[in-house]
Amino acid sequence: MPFENILEAYARGTRQLEDCTCGPASLALATRAIGLEQRPETAWLSPEIKRWLPVDEFRTRGMALHEASLTTELVYRDRIEVRLRRAYPENLSQLVQDVEEASLRNADRAVVVNFCQDMILGHKTRDDGAPHYSPVAGFERVGARILLADVDRAIEKPYWVTAAELFAAMQVPNPALGTPRGWLLLLKR
Repeated sequence: MPFENILEAYARGTRQLEDCTCGPASLALATRAIGLEQRPETAWLSPEIKRWLPVDEFRTRGMALHEASLTTELVYRDRIEVRLRRAYPENLSQLVQDVEEASLRNADRAVVVNFCQDMILGHKTRDDGAPHYSPVAGFERVGARILLADVDRAIEKPYWVTAAELFAAMQVPNPALGTPRGWLLLLKR
């Protein structure tokens, strides 16, 4: 049960180790929750990945969504399929569907979202909106509410957000790419 596994690890204090490693921390938590062998967030920053991506930069700038997708596939090779979804206006229903399916088919899939944290928390901490990753840890169909197990060290408890609010926070473009943020659907093979 990925949602329960995510919440259990979260309750034990699983959080990102460095300021910009929310992506690897979220992916490590979500992949473990769907039953893959535990890998530390540093696996997403390893020298093996450096061959393909600039992992040295991830500690200071974070990871773009496509980098998070590729590194996860490299960390787990043929044991995972990663589907990258962008927050284009027509994809809101896809977000709800992916999260709902993760809640129903709870043995083989998890969702990790990439969003501007300042929009969700309602304060401005950084000029760029504080781009951030967190795994989804719950879903309520009524109101289309999503529970985020935010891996930010300053956040003590998971929090609920509507799918529409989360989607709006994902639509903020990554300035380096000009494309919206989005989410990763992780499928255990």
